[in-house]
Amino acid sequence: MNHIFLVSLFITLTASTYALPKQWKLLPQYKIGFTAGEFAGTFKKMTGKITFDTTDISQSSFQFIIDANTIDLGVPGINKDAKGEAWFNTKQYPNIQFTSRAVAKTPAGYQVTGELTVKGIKKEIIIPLAYTLAKGKIIFKTTFSLKRTDYEIGKQSTDVPPDVEMNIEIPAS
Repeated sequence: MNHIFLVSLFITLTASTYALPKQWKLLPQYKIGFTAGEFAGTFKKMTGKITFDTTDISQSSFQFIIDANTIDLGVPGINKDAKGEAWFNTKQYPNIQFTSRAVAKTPAGYQVTGELTVKGIKKEIIIPLAYTLAKGKIIFKTTFSLKRTDYEIGKQSTDVPPDVEMNIEIPAS
């Protein structure tokens, strides 16, 4: 009788262990790239929390904070302008934040719905997401567009298009 109880307890504990959401540690090799017309750049510093469980996707969540001061467009003068009041205003708004509200499976992969905050302006966005697993590491990838003017990043201009293409790759272990 005791053996049956112990075996049942072991199976219950083992099953519940695997049912818990998987916490992933953000690795420093992430890439946060963007293009807008002829302009291309990156953000160099980000922190985040990732919970991703394909067995119960409803338990998955993403939270990222990007240091807007780490914007790099490859030219020091342009970087300085990008940090200024007309663009990212990093003195007043040093961070860009994304917090997911829902993660769903789609035919093409996954869809993450969440709130993006830039310059204090909060907007709901939907991000397509794919991932690969290799050697105990997961790599999340996404490409999506944002309208920079929705977040008051720069003014209407013929020099810089309103659509910004985001290309993000996030490895985690």
